[in-house]
Amino acid sequence: MHQLSEKEIEELLKHPSKAKMRHVIDRFLDDETFRPSIVDLAVGKNHPYSWRAAWVMKFAAREKPESWYPFLEVITEALPEMETHQQVGCFIRELIPMPLNHEQRDRLLQRSLDELEGVQEVEYSKAYAVEVLDKYVVDFPELTREFALFIERALEYTKHAYFRNKAIKILKKWKKKYPNHLEE
Repeated sequence: MHQLSEKEIEELLKHPSKAKMRHVIDRFLDDETFRPSIVDLAVGKNHPYSWRAAWVMKFAAREKPESWYPFLEVITEALPEMETHQQVGCFIRELIPMPLNHEQRDRLLQRSLDELEGVQEVEYSKAYAVEVLDKYVVDFPELTREFALFIERALEYTKHAYFRNKAIKILKKWKKKYPNHLEE
């Protein structure tokens, strides 16, 4: 595997926009030998290039989810240590439909709960965390009450509309779908 040099990284990821990184997304999709370099960078701490690489992966996953499959273990192992909300936001939402094993799902769930408990007010990563909890409730409705408490606590100190709207919508959905599990 060819590791990218610092100069190659800077050149590839100097423009933080989907349009200007389209060639990198296409290369990620088309060149399997290129993928490990982007994954290593995306889960690392070389900011701002790490979150830009995570963007590349996010857009690639939306077009070709299977491009992530060989890296699910690496990605989920790195979740607890990710430092930027841009990385977390790119990964947690795209991991929801992926074929994760039990340990990988648990890591995704834990990072999502940590995101909701965190005091950093980053609305989209918290909103994506709510989406993760919503997926879990389908499989484990007995967790509905506990997850609702996490969301309600996050609503107390998060003022941004995107998160608040998503959180309130999910809580209303759960009240209709799982009323017995929400009783105290």
